[in-house]
Amino acid sequence: MIQKVSYFHQEVTKKSEVETSVLEGVFSTAYYLMKSFIANRQLLPLLNFIEKIFMLEDLKYFNHRSAECQSEIFYDFGETMKKSLLSDVKKSPAFGILTDEVCDISVTENLMTFIQYYNSTSESVCTQFLSCQNILSEFSSANADAITNSQ
Repeated sequence: MIQKVSYFHQEVTKKSEVETSVLEGVFSTAYYLMKSFIANRQLLPLLNFIEKIFMLEDLKYFNHRSAECQSEIFYDFGETMKKSLLSDVKKSPAFGILTDEVCDISVTENLMTFIQYYNSTSESVCTQFLSCQNILSEFSSANADAITNSQ
């Protein structure tokens, strides 16, 4: 009985010891997917591949494998990148916004927004994707008031 308790105690202790490094590894993998324009649904297969090929047993302690958790990981990345982008734009002496309505394959009309600004760090003009919104989910039409008041 003491041996069984000690095994469970060892597992709990090991999990708490490697929790930070496992989360860093998972977030690094998710960041790689995002920067490489690979579909976010490939996160779990890639983690399973990494776990098997590189024999990283610590990845078994990553318990946040649901679709909601994965969406939250990528949502947090998006929000962080958006804040960083807007911080750079606020430092810029000038910027411009390009927005247009686009219809996707599901016949949903989306408002795509890009921003162009002068980046003083790189001393160049940068154009970045800013947002994609289904404007008709909150408003009856994509008029100037809807575009101005959308988030």
